[in-house]
Amino acid sequence: MRKTFLIFLICFNSNYLCAQFWVTPGATWHYSFDQMLSYGYVKIEKIGDTLINSINCDVLQKTQFGYTSPGNYDTINLGREFIYLDSNIVRVYRNNNFWTLYDFNAVIGTTWTCAGNNSSCPQIGEFIVDSIGYLFLNGDSLKVLYTKPHNNSQWTYTAEIVEKIGCISYMFPQPRCISDALEGGLLRCYNDSSGWMYISGISQTCEYINHIPIINNLLIYDIYPNPAVDYFILKFNDFINNKKKTINIYDTNGNIVEKLETYNNDLVYSTINLKAGFYEISLQFGNEIVIYKHLLIIKH
Repeated sequence: MRKTFLIFLICFNSNYLCAQFWVTPGATWHYSFDQMLSYGYVKIEKIGDTLINSINCDVLQKTQFGYTSPGNYDTINLGREFIYLDSNIVRVYRNNNFWTLYDFNAVIGTTWTCAGNNSSCPQIGEFIVDSIGYLFLNGDSLKVLYTKPHNNSQWTYTAEIVEKIGCISYMFPQPRCISDALEGGLLRCYNDSSGWMYISGISQTCEYINHIPIINNLLIYDIYPNPAVDYFILKFNDFINNKKKTINIYDTNGNIVEKLETYNNDLVYSTINLKAGFYEISLQFGNEIVIYKHLLIIKH
């Protein structure tokens, strides 16, 4: 009893010394962004640390860099997030409470809940670990969690979460609402001041911004249903009907899992050979124009 009390006292008097910073100084993430009428990337970077309820937290700044047709480049401050590491569990501060963001102690079947950061959407998402793997990067063996929405979850969020890096689909789970349309997308790059780096390869550079000077990409083609279960349809605008179109489907590691070519106006594709999760689809026509969109596949 006395020993337990002393351990508690040490933690309490050291501004929650048992908690740790999750990321190293200079940690920076770049996520592709393609929502509404704008596309580009979201940059998340550690800019410092702070105390919240006597807990040392990383301060992460979120900024969107986007292009909006017919030629406007915008920089939007998406606010800050506050996170910390507690016994291999990453927690995020939202709605005046700390919630589990990632649980790297998880085993198959582990569940946790996290709150959104917007009052206009359902606030609580519940996730369950579907499977576990390991990824070897830069000499490190990193645990990988594959999660899906729990039966009671208000969110449709399927994720691949890598130890040290975080979520490959998007760092912070978001309810699928219009109010959250400024965030989301697949991971392009992660790096920190120690020189440790991960590049997924889904973009030319970490800070590359596609721009379509002729017609905005929302009108070029559409994907539905999205999320998809058994199939999805690519429907092309009249602008590129009867023209040769090359379509690449990328997984979250940036690998091409399928390459298609068509002159047709619509393309129906079966998901039978694709696993559940996030994908990025690129469309190329002509010599230069490449347009990226995102697709979520759900399996029963």
